[in-house]
Amino acid sequence: MREIVLHISLLLLLLGVGCDKASDVTKQQCVSIAYLKSLCDDSSVRIKQDLYIEGCVVANDRYGDIDKAIVINDASGGIEVSIDCPKVEEIIKLYSDVRVNCSGLYIGREGARFVIGHEPTDRYVVDRIPEGEILNYVNMLRITGTPPKPTTMTVSEIEPSSVMRYVHVESLRVIDEEQGQMWCDTTTTLRNTLRHFTDGRDTLPVVVSRECDHATEVIPSEWCTLIGIIDWYDRRCALRIIAQQILIQ
Repeated sequence: MREIVLHISLLLLLLGVGCDKASDVTKQQCVSIAYLKSLCDDSSVRIKQDLYIEGCVVANDRYGDIDKAIVINDASGGIEVSIDCPKVEEIIKLYSDVRVNCSGLYIGREGARFVIGHEPTDRYVVDRIPEGEILNYVNMLRITGTPPKPTTMTVSEIEPSSVMRYVHVESLRVIDEEQGQMWCDTTTTLRNTLRHFTDGRDTLPVVVSRECDHATEVIPSEWCTLIGIIDWYDRRCALRIIAQQILIQ
């Protein structure tokens, strides 16, 4: 009889240990990007909860559109992850689905742009995640190679809450003053440039990186559709075209 009781006690002990392990797993919580942003009530805040986000990489450096960063989108919006790596595309592919483990990282706010990274040590709201630590935080779930469906927006609908969202803006034409120009201005070298498109009523600033693949191309004069992310540039919203998605109508 005593032997049976000992076996039962041992079984209960093992089950108890098993339950503890299961509860440890469930402590990590998947949250939306919008929820993660809500934690940032200062210029920079440490993420103390054991949280992660999942989403699609809608921008990286494959086409030179952004540098040392990725932008992730889920149904609630978008956020930037700052990475200290000269070739981000070699590690985190454009249009891949990823999980970002946020515990211990910092979330910062630059105007309307939210950024995840390491503890800030200088004037930036976060520091970049070192190349050797990227895979400690960013896990590849699936590589699709196919762009997700962007949110269709009009120029008048774009606002600060749209920043880092992957969007599709139709019926745009470069303003008359910028017809026939290249995407980027040049003096002795190319420089980052702000161009302006209109839908006939409102004007949309379009920020162009001097490193992007279409920097030296002439801006189309026809009506077109532009696909990219809403960025925060010079204290205002501006579209940043991703992967040369300039569709002539």
